[in-house]
Order: sequence, then C-alpha cells, then structure tokens
Amino acid sequence: DRETGVLEVSAEGVCTRVFLRAGVPVSAEGGSLRETLGRMLLRRGDLQEADYVRVIERMTQKLMANEQQRLGEVLVELELLSGQEVHRALEAQLFEKLTACFQWAQASWTFSELDELPEEIQAFSLPPIEQLVLAGLRGHTPPESIAAWLAARGSSKPRLKLPAVALQERLQLDAPSLRLLEHMDGT
Repeated sequence: DRETGVLEVSAEGVCTRVFLRAGVPVSAEGGSLRETLGRMLLRRGDLQEADYVRVIERMTQKLMANEQQRLGEVLVELELLSGQEVHRALEAQLFEKLTACFQWAQASWTFSELDELPEEIQAFSLPPIEQLVLAGLRGHTPPESIAAWLAARGSSKPRLKLPAVALQERLQLDAPSLRLLEHMDGT
C-alpha cells in the first residue's frame, strides 16, 4: 500500500525489522548472526580474519573508553575499506537481510505505520522490489514449495502486465526465463 513504517518478520527466534518508506524497503535491523556486516564481509572475502580481529579489538577499546563506534566506521578508520566500499557493503547486507526473510516456511509479521522513519535510520537504495522477491525465492525457497504453490493455482491463466522483454530487464532474467514469460499470454 506504499506505506511508511516498520515491518517485523519473525520465525525460529529470529526477528528482522524492515523499514519501509512509501512501501520501499530502505533499511533493516536484526536478522540472524550470519547477516551481520562483519560476517558477511568475511564470507564474501572482502575482509580477512586477522583484519576482522583488529576491528573487533578496536571497537572493544572504544567501548571500554565509553565510546561506541560502528563496524563500518572502524573499517574506514583502519583503512581496511573506503567509505564508499562500506556503503556498498551495507546495501548488500540489507539485500541479504531482506531476501533471508524468505527462508522460513512459517513466519509471522506485523506492520506498524509511521508518519516518517526515525532520523537515525540510514536509508539505502536497492534494486526494484521484484528483484528482491525473486532473489529471496531463488535463494531460500525449495523448488518443490514453489511447484506446490503454482500447482494450487494451475487453473489460473496468467497474463503479463508488461512486455516480457521489459520484465526480463527489470528482473535481470536469463534467456530461458524470458522464453517462459513470453508464453504467459492468458491462454
């Protein structure tokens, strides 16, 4: 409904808070430990284990001095990443947090509408929502679950609202997926 607010998605003891501005996800908090910025950078090879330890030690020193620094700030301070690289990593982290919400077969969610997002929320730009959904389904939903969902709607006769080529570009689909879309003509 293009609302601004917070969408909380919870399952298996994990809660992800998604901040939406006019219906578009711009930030997220929480999620699993796998989705923390440091772990993501390690997993992707953008940060070495020894450097990660240096970052954590620096953050601990700051905390003991009653100062708090975010991981990204320390990465820049120690010249391990540039500010621009940290920003791109935070966008990638947001993408991972959002698509990970598709991994649960049984999740609960609540939405709290807000007039505007809190000032401390740093907003990021992401690909179109359709790409997020597609990445979430591809990455976290077993094919048999998708097949069961589609089978239950087998009598439907889908028709595309946009030309297949426009959807291919918007969703960044490969050639076989485009051929599938071209057959969705309502028949």
